[in-house]
Amino acid sequence: MSIDETGASRLVLGTAQIGLDYGVANRRGRPSNAECERLLSHAVDRGVCRWDTARSYGDAEKRIGAFLARSGSDVRIVSKLASPPDDLPHDEINKWVESEIDASRQDLQIECLDAWLIHDADLVRRYGDALREAMLTQVDRGATKQIGVSVYDVNELRLADLGRVVEHRQVHCNKRSQVARSTAFRRPTAAPGLPPKGGTRNKQGVDQLVAVQLPLNLLDHRFPNSQELQELDRVGSTVYARSVLLQGVFTMEPTSLPAHLNHLAEPLTRLRAMLAKYEVTPLDVALPFVLSQKQANFVVVGVDDESQLDDNLRRAELPLPAGLVDELRSVFGSLPVEVVEPRRW
Repeated sequence: MSIDETGASRLVLGTAQIGLDYGVANRRGRPSNAECERLLSHAVDRGVCRWDTARSYGDAEKRIGAFLARSGSDVRIVSKLASPPDDLPHDEINKWVESEIDASRQDLQIECLDAWLIHDADLVRRYGDALREAMLTQVDRGATKQIGVSVYDVNELRLADLGRVVEHRQVHCNKRSQVARSTAFRRPTAAPGLPPKGGTRNKQGVDQLVAVQLPLNLLDHRFPNSQELQELDRVGSTVYARSVLLQGVFTMEPTSLPAHLNHLAEPLTRLRAMLAKYEVTPLDVALPFVLSQKQANFVVVGVDDESQLDDNLRRAELPLPAGLVDELRSVFGSLPVEVVEPRRW
């Protein structure tokens, strides 16, 4: 289903195309201001009111902010932390994170992000708990509701150790409780049924502080059964699936791939042959497949124009042929990372 339990669309508008010449199949380049305005307005009209962006997506944040300021549209924004200078000391990471999220909020012209993600998971290795503390501080400031990380593989998700973020949050809450008990004045507690400041609450009532963005598609099956993702589900998290169309590769014929992607021709040919038995194409099942995965709360999809958005919304409602998911996992469950990770192309 492309609608969640609140009635909101599970499709998230990816905005890399708004600020960059992005995607293997993108022949049009970055849209003009008028084209950008029409696309964003159409997304709101169609109920796609959760958008994914990043500091590194060119001027995407500024273009989104200009639209939101003009339209007054109620849109939830997920953005990402850019990488700091290589020589940034540990004791300055909090200042860096704060300056970056404030720059995003200023460009986006919003007070609070829905989620703020570490774009490069290697930053967790470099800065460890100092980075986790810095990210948590932004939740306490009211600059974002959730924090988390964007990852390429299971090892990066393990490195991020988002369960540790939840532990840190609990330590912070305990410290604040101790301070409150030691003073004569007690702050009022949250109203019953409301999540604490800086979190969202899922339908089971679990407070969700962390979010993760990860690749998931017809050829990439690394995450759904991983212990790391199961642990995130246990502590409460929001999962954004991306690379649903493998940067547009699923829209292309194997014979039309650029030279540097020749290694994708064989698995893409096998995929098309498999789907032909079910009388469907990769585009017919790419979105329904990811939406069928219980771990994926939202699915990020970038588009070039309004017609592509409409096509994605239509395809999201198409049924999955019986038996297809099991066959996909059986045949493509262990492809080399050189095939499924665009950063290695």
